[in-house]
Amino acid sequence: MLRIENIHSTDLNAALQELVHGAQHAFIGGQPGAALQALRLLQQPGAWYLPARGRLVPVAQQLFTLLCGLQGQDRPAWHGEPALTLAQWQNQSITDEHEVLSMLVMPVRNQLRPAGQGWSPTQLRAWAAEWASAPAANQAVKTGFALDAEWVLKQRLKQADRLDDGAPADQSCTDDDDGIDLMALLMTAVPVAIAPEADSVSNHELLAALSAQVSGKSTLAYDQIQLFGMLLVLGALLGDIPLAQQAGKVLLRPDSADGLAQMTQWGQIRAVADFYASGALADAAGVSAGACAQWLAALATRSAPAADKSALRLERPGTLINQPDDLAALCQGTPLQAFRWTSIPILDTDEVALGCWCPVDQSESLWRAARALLPQTGRWPLLVWACGDHGDDLAEQDFFSRFEYGHSTVLTDDISPSALIASAREASAEAFLQRLREQHDSDDWEESWQEWWENAKADTRDLLGSAPTEAALTQQAMQRHGKPVTQLHRLDWERLLWDWERQHVPPLPPEKLQWLRPKPFVPDNTALLLLPTREPWDALAYVNFFGLDDTAGGIALGREWQRRWGAELYAHWGTMLQCHVGRPPEQPEDALQLAHAHDRFAQNTLNCSLRHYAQGLLGRDFWFLHQRP
Repeated sequence: MLRIENIHSTDLNAALQELVHGAQHAFIGGQPGAALQALRLLQQPGAWYLPARGRLVPVAQQLFTLLCGLQGQDRPAWHGEPALTLAQWQNQSITDEHEVLSMLVMPVRNQLRPAGQGWSPTQLRAWAAEWASAPAANQAVKTGFALDAEWVLKQRLKQADRLDDGAPADQSCTDDDDGIDLMALLMTAVPVAIAPEADSVSNHELLAALSAQVSGKSTLAYDQIQLFGMLLVLGALLGDIPLAQQAGKVLLRPDSADGLAQMTQWGQIRAVADFYASGALADAAGVSAGACAQWLAALATRSAPAADKSALRLERPGTLINQPDDLAALCQGTPLQAFRWTSIPILDTDEVALGCWCPVDQSESLWRAARALLPQTGRWPLLVWACGDHGDDLAEQDFFSRFEYGHSTVLTDDISPSALIASAREASAEAFLQRLREQHDSDDWEESWQEWWENAKADTRDLLGSAPTEAALTQQAMQRHGKPVTQLHRLDWERLLWDWERQHVPPLPPEKLQWLRPKPFVPDNTALLLLPTREPWDALAYVNFFGLDDTAGGIALGREWQRRWGAELYAHWGTMLQCHVGRPPEQPEDALQLAHAHDRFAQNTLNCSLRHYAQGLLGRDFWFLHQRP
């Protein structure tokens, strides 16, 4: 859709995101010229200025390059990218197309059996009817079918574009093809076992069955996006416009950023770009020549200035110890006096951290000693995972890489720690947490709740010895919320179950309670860093936490946890954070809300159900947060 809700917003992120999404819709809907015209606004200083850093930047650059080429134009230099002539783009586009196709057909899982066993047109129609009428039915069959469909479609794509030969249809590989990814070539050559009966099922029958699986969903999972994307690309390559059109409509229905990004990337395949240009998806994309004209006219009216981040200046209170010798003098008479301190430059700034190698078995006591010196040093201590031997120079460690900060969802020209910390002063912890909830809370609850309920009963029975009946909790749900079980938020179900457990089962003994509480991680090597800030959660601006897309929002949330619960970040292991907690929650509802926030902030934290993790938070003075790749 060509939305204009944020055209005049002072939130530049929201306005730019809306413009780029509109350009993606215009391209997919058959109006590439309008899409290109909109993106040219981002090259001009003023209201539509696109900052240099952020995840949206390469998305806009890639689409702009593609549109210039498809429109027969040279691409000007932009955001560090050199100018690209049309002839250069034409040569590059051959490699780009092959890489996109190779990624689509690349196996991403092991094949356990020939794909498509037991398939027939009649069987697929029966499954489709069942899935459309009863979304929660036969989850194992649905999953197995989707996995088999993935293998079948990958094989059909390889055959349609002759990727079995290791090159796109109209290009042969030579030793000079530096752009061809060797790993992609090797992976596309992996043999795929397809059951003979799978050949009896057409692409349209596959599409119908897969469509029944997602009927009524407001979002698509990544694997589902890939399945419908393969059908779209297959239809474009084979000239089967109805197949590509129906697959495209399914992809556009949720109007998700992930789906749009994938559809834009597939547009690098010339057959797909031609299909988009035909206007076959115009209605599904909400695009027409008239609508684009109105949209472009509206974009031209934006007058809201870009947010002036230069006005955000970080003022550091108090003094700051900057020299290792001065710090060593302060450490006399403390457990830290025997350690040699090193000055470690913080990349792209004039700031330094002070650090020392830290024996793992002494790390906790040494951190506490450094924490006690905070009023004198002005530096927050942080334990980090270090590589190498204790004799190595800590200044050679890659503690302060800025790479991930430049790929955040937040657009900015400045990813320095001081700029991120200053932005955090303006950020809202609740708004950040709400974005996490919207991003991660699934709408597939109605489809998957029966499976969750069986697992929840098993968890309760295994841990406590008994479990409630479904009828009892269903009655409670109607009395308390006036809704059927499938319309409740999962958090409400966890609350109902926990209420039942507290009413009907004696409190857990200490040995079982400990099982609910994640244990601290113990690395093989540690260093103790003293960062140039007094605030514990400002550490996230210096040392990147994996998966944190909005550093300022994460800092704001951490500060809220510090304010309310006395939570201080003391160890940062890259994908894991550890906190000392001075005022842990004592009330179940507080613990449940906090558990949900932990789960949204770092989704690999929980080692049990949400309610049981919340029970483990009660009165506990230690948190472990984990977000792994």
